[in-house]
Amino acid sequence: MSSKTSAFHRTPTAPPQLADARARKSLAERLQCFGFSEDAARCVADATVDPAAVRKFIGEPENPNFETRRTPIGIVKGIPLDVFATRVMPDPRNPRTSPEKKHPFAVDPGTADASRRYPPIPDPRFANSPEAPELLVTIESRDHLAFAHSLAASYIDVHNDWEDSIRSQGVMEPIWLASTTYRHADGSPDVIALTTVDGSSRLTAVHKILRDKSVDFLKFRSADVPYRGDDDAKFRADLRRMHEWFEIDGTYEGIDESKSAVLRNIVVPAFIIVGFKAERRSGTTFNTAVKSLVALRHVDPPTPWGTGPEHESLADEVIDQLESATLITADEASYLRGSLTREEAGKAKLSPDPAIRAARIIDVFLKREDAFKNAIREAVTAQSTRKQSSPKLMKELAAVLILRGLDLSPREAEQKRKYLIKSIPAAAERRGAGSIKWQATGKRHDQLMLESLEEVREAQATRRDEPGPATIELAVRSILPLVANSALVGERNIPGSDQPDRRQPWQVIDAMRRTNRGVRQLGEVLREHAEGKKAFRAVDVTGNEVVGQDPKQPVRLSDTYLREEYPDSDKFPMPRSSGDQPRDVYNQRIHDLQTAIERLDAAREQIKACREHDGTLLAEKFGIDYRACKKWLDVIHSLAKGLAIWEQADIKYNGRRHEDESDDDLNDEAFDESVEPDIEIEDESDDHKSV
Repeated sequence: MSSKTSAFHRTPTAPPQLADARARKSLAERLQCFGFSEDAARCVADATVDPAAVRKFIGEPENPNFETRRTPIGIVKGIPLDVFATRVMPDPRNPRTSPEKKHPFAVDPGTADASRRYPPIPDPRFANSPEAPELLVTIESRDHLAFAHSLAASYIDVHNDWEDSIRSQGVMEPIWLASTTYRHADGSPDVIALTTVDGSSRLTAVHKILRDKSVDFLKFRSADVPYRGDDDAKFRADLRRMHEWFEIDGTYEGIDESKSAVLRNIVVPAFIIVGFKAERRSGTTFNTAVKSLVALRHVDPPTPWGTGPEHESLADEVIDQLESATLITADEASYLRGSLTREEAGKAKLSPDPAIRAARIIDVFLKREDAFKNAIREAVTAQSTRKQSSPKLMKELAAVLILRGLDLSPREAEQKRKYLIKSIPAAAERRGAGSIKWQATGKRHDQLMLESLEEVREAQATRRDEPGPATIELAVRSILPLVANSALVGERNIPGSDQPDRRQPWQVIDAMRRTNRGVRQLGEVLREHAEGKKAFRAVDVTGNEVVGQDPKQPVRLSDTYLREEYPDSDKFPMPRSSGDQPRDVYNQRIHDLQTAIERLDAAREQIKACREHDGTLLAEKFGIDYRACKKWLDVIHSLAKGLAIWEQADIKYNGRRHEDESDDDLNDEAFDESVEPDIEIEDESDDHKSV
């Protein structure tokens, strides 16, 4: 993106001198009438060019003067003043960069290239109290802050570079600043800096100009602003040195353009936010008020961020509101934002599986309970006067949070975002009188698939069109694996392409969740995705892989395959067997047996997981009634004999499959019925007791 340019060159002027310490101290004392802490007030005063004029503008502390900016949630208070550019800092989180950030759930910080060394800096919170005009940001270390500044500056250089214009004119419109405390996770002391809440791109350009060789004596870096300490003596010397440019050259005409640009930008106009007055009944915090003020300029016109950053900001605000309303926990809020690594998610008893996380995000954003709807409405209207919390917008916001769990390029992320939105089934919206109240349960994939099979079987038996909530959750979970790995795409209207099926992705997924085979296929997708696979095998109704024309090449899922195998319900599908022939009945019984065995395995895992409050495994402590165990073992023993016979019959009739041709565990020789299968049965002792 080309930088903004201007033919007009503003006349440079000599830089002002730093006000004496007494004047700045007096202003700091006056600023505390707005609720600033002593350190925050001193930070504002030290950056102010003319403390006496600002103190005069404020007037008496009992009834201070200020300007107002109206937002959808209340009135933000501020004071206009000029500040030294070297004592204020651009926001290291610059919201414009949001779509390109890599969140910990997708990439563990420090495990990839240099650009992934640290996680994104989180959104600010209120500092001392919800009403105090100060923000608090948690960072890992000083290096983390410098790293974030470097990434943001690089992005702005490419996508929103104002350097040429600002070199010629300086900053014409005030930048908006808020006192921000940076808290270090490594135990370093807190630091404070006036940080932009609007105008980060312009201040980044200013700071780049102040690193010109003509002022290399400043030794200036944006990330050093909070750590400058007591540098008054050095800064006065630097200002005198710039003032000497006029004395040496006589007039400004003799000053070269590089020095002129520095003189135009050593001071910038600003609007310091000093408080807010909420106009909503619910408790609006200072950080929410600041977001609302900024959103009026960037989410709504005249200067929009664009769809990506806009939705990132709105989605984060929704999570903030839900957490504030105690509808989700602090850990879950971090989880949904993508701020937890997968290991941290597991420790917090949240699923590290991206598909389960995606289903939870969709569940939260599409909830119909009044408490959720009200919190979401407040979050959206706080940042935009135009938007409504419609299902379409909720899907868009859910999509940006889901994508934080993937490591994608910006171009890939934008494409997948569109596909994700188109893939969320209508049934997931919970709209209409006949809607199903589903929820993201976090159950194991195999357990959810088995419950879905039961729903489909019951729906088919009772001739119901809607199977039930388990199939909806299964469908919602499968969206991320299918879309992220290009097994299902959303572009169906490409000119000149032969695409007779114009259905949206959600309609294909919806068709799948209504059949036994489709449910089995969705379950297989989730299983393989959890194993880290990028291509998914096609399976039949029994879960066996589908073999194509080449027996050695099993079929892999693709958009074309899924659309052909799971057609529109309004169209005639490919002719199938009637289902009442002996082989059809036989295949159905095999499917029933497979489902029963899978349910048995799932139940066994659930029993093994049962624990006392102290962690003791209940099954190992109490066991199960020995009489029941004996009956079950007899059944399992009989089943094992039957399976061994059927295994050999299959090998004799169908031959070995391509994937196990070298498997030494299978035996081609005829099966000897006199040989007992390998079933380990513990000796029954007389001291077995029923529970």
